[in-house]
Amino acid sequence: MVKSMLFVILFLSKYCLAQDIADKKFEQFYQDDILKANGIQVVNFWASWCKPCIVELPYFEKINSEIGSNNFKVCLVNLDFNSKFRGAATDFIKNKKIKSKVVHINDTDPNEWINKVDSSWSGAIPATLIYVNGQKVFFKEGEMSYEELKAEILKAENKQN
Repeated sequence: MVKSMLFVILFLSKYCLAQDIADKKFEQFYQDDILKANGIQVVNFWASWCKPCIVELPYFEKINSEIGSNNFKVCLVNLDFNSKFRGAATDFIKNKKIKSKVVHINDTDPNEWINKVDSSWSGAIPATLIYVNGQKVFFKEGEMSYEELKAEILKAENKQN
């Protein structure tokens, strides 16, 4: 009896504690999560099949746990294909216990919105942006080190003050 109850509790806790992943069109994400955001917003575009993305994700999680507040947020924007997202990416997020906000962009043609992110972005991932009160202050296409990420956030904090 005790084993059965323990199994049920563990099983339910895995799903109750798993974070909710928003599934949005880019324009909705951009309007709601970027332009209306107060404070510093770090946005990272990634996919579960992208090795450099997977390498740098722990840096974003670490920063989020160190600084996360009402005026500082990390948003991980998943670009896995829609059919794959509900499988591999969702499992990855749960298995790695990702606590940062995760949004999946479900537009079928990223070429329609890539230039809205940054006119110099080719669409390659990972790509990271930092916004202060809805205004872009940093963009990088390619993998970032933890030190580089933290340095750019400190620059953004100085612009905010």
